[in-house]
Amino acid sequence: MLKDATLLSSSPTTATREQFWWAAALWHNSPHLVNRRLYGSILLLSVRVVPHPDLLSLLTELDTSGWSEASRDALVTQLKQAGVEVLGTSDLVLDGAATNTGTFLTLTLKLLLPRNNDKFAEGLEVALFDWAAGQVTFLGDRSGAEVPSVCVSFPYSLHLEDGNITVYVREASLEERSAIWLKEHLLPRLVRWADSATPGHSSPSATSLSLVPVQEYNTLYQHLKKKYGKEMVKIWSEVTDPHNYRPSQVMLFQIWPEVTDPHKFVYEDVAIATYLLLVWKKEREHKGLSDRKQYFVDLGCGNGLLVHILTQEGHPGLGLDVRRRRIWDMYPSSTKLEVRTITPCASSLFPQADWLIGNHSDELTPWLPVIAARSSPSCCFFLLPCCAYEFDGSKYQRENSSCSLYSDYMSYVLSICEVCGFTTSVDRLRIPSTKRICFIGYERRSDADRAEKTGRTIQEFIDSRGSKNKVKNGLTSSEGYWSEFKPREDKEVVRNCTQLDKSLLEDIVSLVSRILLNKHRNISVASIDGEERMWNAGGCLMLNEVAKALPREKLKHLKKQCSGLQTLLKNHHWVFKVEKGTVQLRIPRRKSDITGTVCRTKPCWFHVNHPDGCLLPDDDCAYQHL
Repeated sequence: MLKDATLLSSSPTTATREQFWWAAALWHNSPHLVNRRLYGSILLLSVRVVPHPDLLSLLTELDTSGWSEASRDALVTQLKQAGVEVLGTSDLVLDGAATNTGTFLTLTLKLLLPRNNDKFAEGLEVALFDWAAGQVTFLGDRSGAEVPSVCVSFPYSLHLEDGNITVYVREASLEERSAIWLKEHLLPRLVRWADSATPGHSSPSATSLSLVPVQEYNTLYQHLKKKYGKEMVKIWSEVTDPHNYRPSQVMLFQIWPEVTDPHKFVYEDVAIATYLLLVWKKEREHKGLSDRKQYFVDLGCGNGLLVHILTQEGHPGLGLDVRRRRIWDMYPSSTKLEVRTITPCASSLFPQADWLIGNHSDELTPWLPVIAARSSPSCCFFLLPCCAYEFDGSKYQRENSSCSLYSDYMSYVLSICEVCGFTTSVDRLRIPSTKRICFIGYERRSDADRAEKTGRTIQEFIDSRGSKNKVKNGLTSSEGYWSEFKPREDKEVVRNCTQLDKSLLEDIVSLVSRILLNKHRNISVASIDGEERMWNAGGCLMLNEVAKALPREKLKHLKKQCSGLQTLLKNHHWVFKVEKGTVQLRIPRRKSDITGTVCRTKPCWFHVNHPDGCLLPDDDCAYQHL
């Protein structure tokens, strides 16, 4: 226990000691899951030590101001000089699972990496796991550098005691901002983790970026983010949305020539580029490629930013997509992007490519390892699957009902990589997406040297999938792999309700409004002459209730064009208010509530269609009373 420790907070839990240790290990191994200031951590030291009465005091009083990543030896030396017996290296998972009667403690030293290097400095953190007492203590870097350390600046302990998970700090730290964060953010997350933990069935470390050095990745990512973030901002005009504009706001992402959210688009591609650059650097060092940069082809390059970044960083390459994007015109001529339909046949091989990239390549996903294997014996690939497709372009059907479709599809993609003769590494990226698992194929198995045998194995596997899905075998010797493959259309199909028949839209809007108005909710409003009158604001219903009340045929037509009723209602935001799965009529808005003149060009729906008319006079309403 910390000297002069005071209870900061306590929360009830149903967790066993084993579950508590699982949650504590997850926090220790992956602190960035909770602490948004952190990008990750690097374990520098993990050892078992014999219990010592003054160990915590010794650790608390350590002078860490001059420490660096190489300080693990200094820590061990100081411990031994103080009479602490160090038993040897340790593994948290094994130590936590062991029956421990207090014969040893586990001590670790980690380097914490900040998400923003301009605001925070890297920090060293010591953790001491007392398995017998059911407690773990964290002691962060307390150096007085100009840039604050990313560590919590005071010691704190986590305990499992009497059916509660508790946090202890020293009394002097109770009012610290970090203490409030421990209480309001860390403790609730620990309790959730512990209560739902299944030790033995899953690892307490959400491993990501396992193939690249995390510290080097973080440094390069921050550099590229600044470099290309500023570059992309230059192409956005200084315009504002009249509905959202606030004079005090600086809007960097204000106009974008694509539908894609620019925040997600830019940061995701910067992260993928960072990862690939480090993987390729590692490959050059391993294969002795000297300064020759790998040549790549990005199949299904989309907006082309990934191709642009990799090219600007010195890697020659080409991006191919079935459809041209408007943003392509904004890249320099050095960024090579082409409109080309990729079909899995002999003419769609890339013998000159060192690497093929499949970044959310959808229908081409199962084909990418095949194309890489056929292109050349040295061709490697990077594959980041998203939507699940089969070889013929149809949607993949889950085969293992005990896991999610995504997990099942990842297993299927891995099996394709294995069939193609690759020794495949699987990693998890840090990108703003739920689909983060990627596959790296940069080594061939020894039997893959026999190209003819491997080719037959690949073909047999593809044929078996065609038979399994009852797809006619359309193979010919000239076409190659599968003539039944259906590539994506070169024109993007609009599915946002804007292409629906106008009469259908009006019918559905009218039907939904009547359903809501039937749930009478009268509110008092002032009429033009000053008299009070009642106005039916209608009820608030769940979207599924409204959908059940609509004719099935109209919903069927609607489903062909968009995700459903919710999209249509949100598109009519001047009539309906949709939030948290519910819909209600929107109270007519005043001109003073909306900045800009765009609304005054649209007729007021309530003035024309509501039984009580619009509750606002013409001069006040944001829309026209015709």
